[in-house]
Amino acid sequence: MKLTRTLAVAAMTVVATLGLASPAAAVEPTPQCESNGGARPCWEYYSWYWTYAACHEEGRKQVDNRRYDDYQCDGGATVYLWLRRP
Repeated sequence: MKLTRTLAVAAMTVVATLGLASPAAAVEPTPQCESNGGARPCWEYYSWYWTYAACHEEGRKQVDNRRYDDYQCDGGATVYLWLRRP
């Protein structure tokens, strides 16, 4: 358990040191589907990633599938992917 925690902290330190994540705090887009009764258009949280590159890659895939019409990657040490339902 201690080794797992140590590795997680080390990984986050490497990400921050290499500049792979933005230092800014995450800003959640609104309106969110979960809190507005699903009225569209709205934003859904999808997942988190270690890098913006990975987040953008998955965001583009989801928009290409046409279930969503836009995506947003935002975060700090971890990057959050939000998808917009049309």
